Amino acid sequence: MNIGKNIKEYRLKKGWTLAKLSSASGVSKPYLSQIENTPDKQISAEKLYQIAQALEVTMGQLMGTEVVLKQHAEVPSSLLAFAEKNGLQEEQIQMLANIKYRGQQPSSEKEWETIYMAIKSSIQRNNGDV
Repeated sequence: MNIGKNIKEYRLKKGWTLAKLSSASGVSKPYLSQIENTPDKQISAEKLYQIAQALEVTMGQLMGTEVVLKQHAEVPSSLLAFAEKNGLQEEQIQMLANIKYRGQQPSSEKEWETIYMAIKSSIQRNNGDV
C-alpha cells in the first residue's frame, strides 16, 4: 500500500499544491512531500485523518482499502444504555457499534463515553469548533 501515492492522486484531483493541502490539513508541507515521495512511509492515524478531512475522502481511500461498515451492527447493551442517557441518534449508535479497540468492543457505559467523547472532540477540533 502506498499511502503517499494515493494522497498525491487525491490532491492533484482537487488541483491543489502541497502548500494548499498543508494549509487545509495542518500538516507541514515538508512532511507531506516526504509522505508523497517515500514509498511505504509510515504515517500516524492522526495525520492521516487530518489529510483525509482536508481532501474530503476517507482514511480507507487514502490507504487504498475502503472500510465497509455493517449496516446494522449488533448493539451491546452497554452502548444502548449510554446512547439512551445521551440522546444519540441511530446513525451515531451504529457508528459506535462498529468500533473495536484492540479487537474488542468497549464493555461499559464509561468506555463508550470515552470513545464517543474522543471522536466528538476530534471532529470539533478539525472543524475549528474548539
